[in-house]
Amino acid sequence: MLSKSQYLYQAKLIIDCFPKEDYNSIPKETLKYIEDNMKVDSNIVINPEISLEEQDIDPQTWEFLQKIADDVSNNEFYEEYKKEIDEYINITNEQNEGFKARIDNINLNKDVLKLKKENQKIPKAKELIFGYQQVIANKDKKINQLEQECNSLKEMLDKIPKFIKMLFLRNKKVKLLKEKNNWYVGENMNTNGKQRLWFCSDYGLEYRSIIKKLIENDEKFYIVTHDKETKWRNLTPLFQKKIMRESLKGSIIYGIGLDGSIPGANIANLDVELQDNGNNISALEQATEILGIKMSLDEQFIAAYASNGISGVNSIAKKLRLKENEAENIVENILIRNHQAMGISIEREAELAKKVNTSMQKIKTDYETTVAIDNLLNSEFDLVRN
Repeated sequence: MLSKSQYLYQAKLIIDCFPKEDYNSIPKETLKYIEDNMKVDSNIVINPEISLEEQDIDPQTWEFLQKIADDVSNNEFYEEYKKEIDEYINITNEQNEGFKARIDNINLNKDVLKLKKENQKIPKAKELIFGYQQVIANKDKKINQLEQECNSLKEMLDKIPKFIKMLFLRNKKVKLLKEKNNWYVGENMNTNGKQRLWFCSDYGLEYRSIIKKLIENDEKFYIVTHDKETKWRNLTPLFQKKIMRESLKGSIIYGIGLDGSIPGANIANLDVELQDNGNNISALEQATEILGIKMSLDEQFIAAYASNGISGVNSIAKKLRLKENEAENIVENILIRNHQAMGISIEREAELAKKVNTSMQKIKTDYETTVAIDNLLNSEFDLVRN
């Protein structure tokens, strides 16, 4: 294994064999770093007439060259989209602010409506209190009346000779309601390419972006209803016959968001795929490659989210040299639009936003709230990205 200075020298020899255009694409700071840290070694030789695979290239040299290739690729990506970045961020921020305003408005209206209902109870409560006071006053009046009658009866009884009282009260369950000078009344109370044909699900932001591309490029497609069992064999017999006829003509039948196949049909399902380099490639990326078109900056972020989630969006943001808060705003925007494309209503989003913010002790940022809502949706409805 070569030392650092040696593998840098080997990398330098290889780079010197690059065509001028490729050589000039390497950042100058990278070339300077090599020059400053390499050490010339006459034992290290590169033959430009022989492929590198047939020569003794150190693994560290390969790794360093791969890093240069990644840097060049990232720089080219940045140069390609840098003119769109500022406008895209502004549009994203405006969309986010508009959506948050709608959410706040919905929750505010709910609070106002709740307050109005509570206020409507006040007159009724006053009426109940006044009625209760009247009942108590009438009860007190009745008690006083009964007390007077009882006292009169007692005085009258006291005047009757004892032997006569015994005759009148024999076998009678008479009870004077008197105890320590207090009177008790009442009871207990109760209270409750080739020729192509596309079959696409429109579920989610990625699939809808693909449909948009198909429309823009005059592709022939059908939209199928999405559910957890969206499979080719579940399509109607009419569609299955059409698929077989098109297959016999040599057409390729592309499926977006469908599983399985139809025996004998020329079907190609587009879904997230793992590439040899270890990166996932989304259905949107595959579709644009088939159509031979370039993805917009927004579609780059949508595809990155579809294939690698939030980390994928952050990876694109890093290539574009965006700040952390700018990347978070883009993630928030993608999540919100994806929820809408999955059929989540603005009212449901507002309800979940309130639930998230009231259940957490620490006040959440808009970004954290949106990510928490996304997690809730994934867990409650099993809306997991595929």
